[in-house]
Amino acid sequence: MKKYGYDVLINIDQGQIVGNDFQNSNYITARFDNSEAKKYYFNEAADYSTETVFLKNAKDFMENCKKAKDIKIEIPLYQGGRPIFSFHVDKPLEWPN
Repeated sequence: MKKYGYDVLINIDQGQIVGNDFQNSNYITARFDNSEAKKYYFNEAADYSTETVFLKNAKDFMENCKKAKDIKIEIPLYQGGRPIFSFHVDKPLEWPN
């Protein structure tokens, strides 16, 4: 939305994304190409859906995605640990300005 800018959300089809503000566990970990892993804290969806979360530092996440060909994202799942999802593109992703 022009007024509010971009959001980055993560949505899964099965399972529940979990995190807790009080325990400081409400984050995903992302690695772009061979860079150091980086934490991205998230907010839960307004409807309390556990399948979708919104990253707090969306701008930084998107800037890293624009440059990377390999992206690995570790997501905390209820009774599922923190599996890593890997994505590869032949050329870096493009976003409109």
